[in-house]
Amino acid sequence: MLWVADGIDESERSAFRELSTLIEQSPAVAKIILDRPWVADGINGPEKSVIEYINYVAFDFPAFATEIAELPWLVDDVTQPESQVVTNLYWIADVDQPLAKRFIQLSWLTDGITQLDGNAVETLWDIAYYIDVSLAESLIAMTWLTDGVTQTEANLLSDLRFIARDDITLANRVIALPWLADDATQTEASLLSDLHYIARDDITLANRLISFPWLVDGLDEFERTTIERLSWIADEDVELANVIAGKPWLADSLTIDAARSVNSLYYIKDEDTALARDIANMPFLETLEPTDAAALEALSWLAYTEILALREVLAHPTLKGGITDDWAPVVALMDSVNEAAPAFLRPLLDPDQVDVEQRAVTLPHTGAVDLAIIRTEAGAPRSMDLLEHSVGSVERFMGTAMPANFVGLLFGTAVLGYAHGTNYGDYFVMLPEYDADDGSDDADYAGRLMAHEVAHYYWRGNPNWLDEGLAELLAAVAENERTGAPVTTEHTYCPAGDNIALLERLDAAGVIYDYRCNYALGGQFFLEIYNTLGDAAFREGLLNLYLASLVEDYADEFDGSPVGIRQIHDAFQSHSDAVAPIIDKWYHGTSP
Repeated sequence: MLWVADGIDESERSAFRELSTLIEQSPAVAKIILDRPWVADGINGPEKSVIEYINYVAFDFPAFATEIAELPWLVDDVTQPESQVVTNLYWIADVDQPLAKRFIQLSWLTDGITQLDGNAVETLWDIAYYIDVSLAESLIAMTWLTDGVTQTEANLLSDLRFIARDDITLANRVIALPWLADDATQTEASLLSDLHYIARDDITLANRLISFPWLVDGLDEFERTTIERLSWIADEDVELANVIAGKPWLADSLTIDAARSVNSLYYIKDEDTALARDIANMPFLETLEPTDAAALEALSWLAYTEILALREVLAHPTLKGGITDDWAPVVALMDSVNEAAPAFLRPLLDPDQVDVEQRAVTLPHTGAVDLAIIRTEAGAPRSMDLLEHSVGSVERFMGTAMPANFVGLLFGTAVLGYAHGTNYGDYFVMLPEYDADDGSDDADYAGRLMAHEVAHYYWRGNPNWLDEGLAELLAAVAENERTGAPVTTEHTYCPAGDNIALLERLDAAGVIYDYRCNYALGGQFFLEIYNTLGDAAFREGLLNLYLASLVEDYADEFDGSPVGIRQIHDAFQSHSDAVAPIIDKWYHGTSP
């Protein structure tokens, strides 16, 4: 050993003493170590630690020392993670020697030690030594720990350790979940991280959540996000988190409405915790109907955009005892009415002025849908029939479920600009003159306008010409079904130009032009494709386009992805020969 001849430092002196002791008590193990090249050229800190702990193993567990000394990654040199693994193996053996032997039989612990491997062994040692050895035994038997350690798996182990420190029973329940047996995904690791923080705040709450059937039978990103929101709520208000977790509509199954409602209560809590607690205890949330979820989302938007308006709404005498199911359809309007026509808020909450008409329908693709019409003056009984027809016709034409199970219609003045109707998401508004059945032009146009706004449940968030053009076409189809009127567009003239690409350039430059151009050019574009391909082929391409719009691109805060002319090319690819000239004509403004 050259380093002995050249002079030794304190670390090497200590290593020399350990080697001397090892030679005395286990010559065979000492020979293995002395033959390592890293012993001959000087002893650094990690190498000294390995010699020290192999010496301890040789003294306490003689039969185990040779197995550790012969680990292949101890041949050439010793890294800090490798040194730490040897240390941890000794202490694991100190608790349970058979468990330590199981460790060195793992393929990833014999073919080389990375920092992640070292972290995982240290976490498992911590669990075995300080918390519960049987938990460590269960973990090392997990399939995802037998083939190597990823960053995701290391994070998951770390969070399990923290959970076990808080409640070993909860930790054992977690590792017994069937979806954790085969692998460890990022979604699962993220949920365990959230559960760890919830357990830190309230063990009882964490145990309640892990009992939910929808968390036991599998896990997806949708479910993980809901638990994440609950962890954020619990971090600031455990009482509110327990109220939410105690709702039967959350425990039994995680519907879209239930997830939306947890999200909404989180955003309200973010602005006013006490108010969120009050709302969570209101009568309308004892059960959860689509209308209730829509109302809660409206309250969350009010909290986010104008908390004073939210407090004013909830302080209204009509809602003094809390929001009820009867008033939920009206409350669902509050955020957008406050934005478009704030003076309309108080009349809407006056039981002497407002009337709510509701109807439940079942659609082929969507299933149960709640319809509601809200009025502040007398209207036409046929309006609800028109609404049901519009919803049914649009859904049938699209051939897929509506992205909403509550459709509210307010007859009032809360429309944008000079429009006759505006779709706000969960509901839409039409001017009161369309709530008529008197043979007037407004009455005759009501069905078409209604179907146009219903179409915007599917088509919004894309270029204006696409959304308005398709809404025009779907409205024309709905009126054809109802009255036999020809499928045609209402608008045919655009003073700004004759092609859609020009409209896109004007939009990009912020140039104001006649908005009806979007109806005229977009509507005629899709109408010509419809007439050229026929109903079945057009609907097939339209469904392709809609499904493309649902693919999440994470480029903005909205769900899905905007679609445009490139996606239209792709959606109608099987009929490109017929569609290409129509695109040239209406989009590019060129004709053969």
